[in-house]
Amino acid sequence: MGGASQVPVTLPTERETAHFCGVGQPEAVVTAARPNPRAPASSILVAEDDPDNQALIELLLQRAGYRVTLASDGDEVFGLLESCRPELLLLDCQMPRMDGPEVCARLKQDPYWADVPVIFLSMFSDPRDKVRGFEAGGADYVTKPIEELELLARIRNQLELARNRQTLKKKVSIYEALTQEQMARLDEIRTGQESLLTSPWAFPELKAAVRFTPAHEAGGDFYEITRFEDGEFGFLVTDVAGHDLSVPFITGALKALSVTFLKDGLSPTDTMTMLNASLCAFLTEERYVTGCYAKYSRERREVELINAGHPPALFQSTDRKCEFVNLSGDALGLLECVRFETRTLQVQPGDRLFLYSDGLIEGYRDALGRRGRPTWGMKQMQRCVESLRSKNITETVDAIVDELLDETGGMVEDDILVLGVEF
Repeated sequence: MGGASQVPVTLPTERETAHFCGVGQPEAVVTAARPNPRAPASSILVAEDDPDNQALIELLLQRAGYRVTLASDGDEVFGLLESCRPELLLLDCQMPRMDGPEVCARLKQDPYWADVPVIFLSMFSDPRDKVRGFEAGGADYVTKPIEELELLARIRNQLELARNRQTLKKKVSIYEALTQEQMARLDEIRTGQESLLTSPWAFPELKAAVRFTPAHEAGGDFYEITRFEDGEFGFLVTDVAGHDLSVPFITGALKALSVTFLKDGLSPTDTMTMLNASLCAFLTEERYVTGCYAKYSRERREVELINAGHPPALFQSTDRKCEFVNLSGDALGLLECVRFETRTLQVQPGDRLFLYSDGLIEGYRDALGRRGRPTWGMKQMQRCVESLRSKNITETVDAIVDELLDETGGMVEDDILVLGVEF
């Protein structure tokens, strides 16, 4: 990652700041640039060797309410850390004596500064340069010339993620220290986790039902139902890998992220890509999240599906026939660059869609009494759903889960989550 930093810049007035954010949007830019009196005055250390760029960035950040400390090269950064104690660093990629990736790599070797997010600034967008920066420990990348709204949005995002990571670490350390006598308190975690889930009853215009049966106090399954404008809805089902005490806090983060990224104007691909970017910065190497997302338009009578390493959605038409919608896609939180496959289905009144977690299909026993065989479980689920077409959607979802619980004597090894929608 590198790039010449000599970019001629004229310091803007508040109206002229629109030049850096896109012509024709001065009102939005001025609003974004004004300080937020409720926001904490976060400290940001900017390392930029070009005086004009340095002055521009300082103006934009100060006007947005941040405390700014300036450095002219990489070496100067380390002389300023103790005095300004930054919560985020903006590093120019190419500087004299020590460039941005070198500064970042050295910071990440110090446990005290390792968790401070670093955003790189560069004129170039060569993927190889970006990889070098991310391998050094960088959290994000902004290309010059600076676009004000983009820069401020990326800063806010990284500061929020850094605070969430700190909160998560503190809470995980607390719960991992619980003694056996204190384990009863985990019921409170389950109650709090379930309180994050949106009830289908909140949307009376929908025929939807959900059944969630956690196998552990720290369940990893999560779902969200969102109403968009113009009669559109979003349905998200995810599963966090693992069952230790950090999982409830990850599902809590998923709630916050889904509220942020399940937006009317975003396509399912954009939604999953943004979720992945946030989770990559949030999760440790041992963690990842699978998910299946459906965006439904009542006006167009269509539903667009996307899958991120999750079991395929099950679509049932009015003639009772069921089809698994097999889509390829990367799990979330593992890779910086992810790919997803999407599919759009035309729906008629009475058609149904089922999103679920792997705990359902892996809970069935096959002919030899073995569990954990998803292909077998998918066949059993399909048979069950086809036999329940005469029941309403709530009765159907309950019957799907109850059949499995009856077969296993109520003992499940993984969380079970089924979300059903009738269009």
